[in-house]
Amino acid sequence: ILADSLTDLHSKGVPYHFYQPVHTYVLNPKSITAGELYGEFNKTTMEWRDGLMGGSVRQCVADQSKDHHWIICDGPVDAVWIENLNTVLDDNKICGMVYIDSNDIRWGPYVKTWSRKFEEKFGEFYTEYLLNLYNTHIDKGLTFVRKNCKEVVKQV
Repeated sequence: ILADSLTDLHSKGVPYHFYQPVHTYVLNPKSITAGELYGEFNKTTMEWRDGLMGGSVRQCVADQSKDHHWIICDGPVDAVWIENLNTVLDDNKICGMVYIDSNDIRWGPYVKTWSRKFEEKFGEFYTEYLLNLYNTHIDKGLTFVRKNCKEVVKQV
């Protein structure tokens, strides 16, 4: 939301130096190895191969505009990849972390995000109708399932 807001303010010409377009690079560090994330040296070929993080940083640095570039590590925080990230950043770089426990999110934000794509295909009327059905029935349905059924796959 913040990235979209900054980009929108810039496109509307609101005068403030921080309002610049935001380019995001989303990675899930837990889904790949440390070598794939940060890069690694191949002893056989004697070549360095950039990882996703290194490639993303190079893309960000190559852009000489005033645009913001955010590398988003989306996924669970792990001591191994977070410690390696600490050594990469020097003292004048900014690294922010937002942690949201999946128990606190519930189903609403997921449905809202999904509904944006739904609205592109089916229009505002059907999207509002579907969201109303979710808001009216999902909590009751999940409560019923939790009381009376065995959840093989836990729902949020």
